[in-house]
Amino acid sequence: MAFNPKLILHRGYSALYPENTLLAFEKANEIKKQHNVLGVELDVQMTRDGKLILFHDTDLERLTDTKGKVKDYTYEELKHLTIKHQFFPNQPIPLLKDLLKQRIELNLFIELKPNGIEEEKLVKEIYAELLQLKRPSHKKNIHLHTGCTEIMKAMLKFIKKEFPLGLTTNNDNFESALSLYLRHRLKHWFPQKDLQEKHWKTIKENLHSSTQSPDAKKIPAVYPWTISNKKEIDKFKTMGVSEVIGAFIADGPFYLDQSDCG
Repeated sequence: MAFNPKLILHRGYSALYPENTLLAFEKANEIKKQHNVLGVELDVQMTRDGKLILFHDTDLERLTDTKGKVKDYTYEELKHLTIKHQFFPNQPIPLLKDLLKQRIELNLFIELKPNGIEEEKLVKEIYAELLQLKRPSHKKNIHLHTGCTEIMKAMLKFIKKEFPLGLTTNNDNFESALSLYLRHRLKHWFPQKDLQEKHWKTIKENLHSSTQSPDAKKIPAVYPWTISNKKEIDKFKTMGVSEVIGAFIADGPFYLDQSDCG
């Protein structure tokens, strides 16, 4: 049987295009059928004036020619910046609403990023923006997650059932994440690929009992990040947990064609 896992493209098709830009998401949409792309992962944080932008880092320096914290700038100041990139250098920092207007026929896995702005304010603003979506089909394709406990608490408080919630997990926060996951019957889990084997087995043991219900979305719940080659995927088979993996988060689909040599 051919090896053909589903993919979630990390910050859009970031292997070839500037991360978290409209171009990266448009290119991901173009290859969805060819490479079995389930969705795109994106990062959202809030500016000083309350605008929701697609940007991963809390600092601007790695991705732009400007220094400072995202939270200290207004969107009017940030919209003139472009994302550093060797081949596509003129892509601006988009607003979340800019992406939601696009015809992206993929699941959107939106990570809410902490940056020092009040967590409840961030969650309320994102929820309000998502509720404005006019097409019901768009809402069905949106999933929200975070690695920040305070943001998760705010999501559990304010966000209703129409948007499935999930946790981003690594070895350091695994136990607390597991407790939240089970207590609130969260729909999705985004574990770092390097979780200890015992943690992966715990996920497998608890997955079905914590996520399956008559109204649960028929979409697998576990999405490891960030995969770079086929060897890393084979590791999940060795551990005996590959069957609980819904899709692998990767910067691009090219790794599937790479040789295992070298």
